[in-house]
Amino acid sequence: MSHFYGSMKGSRKEKTCCGHKSTGMTAHIRGWNSGVKIDAYRSKNDLRDMFTIRVTGGSKNPEEVACLEVYQNPNGEFSIYLGEKLRKAFSIKSRPWTKNI
Repeated sequence: MSHFYGSMKGSRKEKTCCGHKSTGMTAHIRGWNSGVKIDAYRSKNDLRDMFTIRVTGGSKNPEEVACLEVYQNPNGEFSIYLGEKLRKAFSIKSRPWTKNI
């Protein structure tokens, strides 16, 4: 049975995709110069769902430009972890920077 479920709609019908706890799933939506890559996976230590969002240079340069992670804590709150490049962009000195929402 699937643990992750995704959908995407472009110029045609909506498409869906499933991912399992062991495989997770990835999507990279991009233009020529910019894009976002989203990974959904299950953490190995505490078995919670994790989502990593990476800003990329698009099809021309698919390398990561910036990164943040989102995950749910055992108490039900969500945490957002900013990667190094985003912390620098927002002049955040503490490491790691995590905000509960």
